[in-house]
Amino acid sequence: LAGRVTSARVREVSYRNRSTGPALLRVEISVTLAIQPEARPSKNEPRDIGIASSLTDDLPTEGGVYGLTNQLQSRTYIGSSANIRRRVQRHFRDLIHGTHFNPHLQSDFASQSGRGFAASAVELVASVERLPEAEERAIRAALRRRQRLYNMTSDGQGRAGAAASMV
Repeated sequence: LAGRVTSARVREVSYRNRSTGPALLRVEISVTLAIQPEARPSKNEPRDIGIASSLTDDLPTEGGVYGLTNQLQSRTYIGSSANIRRRVQRHFRDLIHGTHFNPHLQSDFASQSGRGFAASAVELVASVERLPEAEERAIRAALRRRQRLYNMTSDGQGRAGAAASMV
């Protein structure tokens, strides 16, 4: 929920206690908020994840390649999993708790308070054995398009793989 202050009132009441002598001051503050639910994007628009993992509900539970995109920085992390929705939810859980393995992605997520991040399925892959090659294909295609990536290797296999462009 999002809200905005529609009215505020401050009232000062001062009085003197005759038996003790010092003046006392009491301040009363009254604030009224208008609460409005946040607009949800349509199914065709990228989903702004922010800090609510429930927004991953539209992602498939099948295996495939996914992207986590920082829309404010135009930078993407490409990964693969046997269950895209569950894996993306784990990414956001780790990012929210400050424990994500990718320091550049973690830093940007923290500095933006999770705002401007979206998740999408890039390609569904029927066979779990084909996930690594599909992920590598997606990363290499993104690099050919000069897309800025958070991936630390060009084959998606972590530090053991070939170095990728971080720009």
